[in-house]
Amino acid sequence: METLEHDPLVEHGLAAVVRAGLFRNEAEAVRDAVSTWFAVKPNLRLEVAIELFKEGKVTLNCAAEMAGLNRWQFQDILTQRGVKIEIVAGSDEELAVAVEAIGNRMR
Repeated sequence: METLEHDPLVEHGLAAVVRAGLFRNEAEAVRDAVSTWFAVKPNLRLEVAIELFKEGKVTLNCAAEMAGLNRWQFQDILTQRGVKIEIVAGSDEELAVAVEAIGNRMR
């Protein structure tokens, strides 16, 4: 059985589709392939979104959107999987200013 490194389609396919004029460059071909991959296997979108959120690379809302879920659905999945959600707040002074601003708007 051949490994991916020795599969001619994988090894040379990107360059070939670019030479054939199907894509401007290999990066564009890869983006298209990954988009198709996520469309065909939507569960992978969820897994990627969870990993990116756990690594702190995306916000909760952004990760939920990537997964095709709303914030609350995504948060429930994180809770089921034992992923902690940390809420970062500003300093006491920043919070006091924000509370005062909200109070002023409500008057």
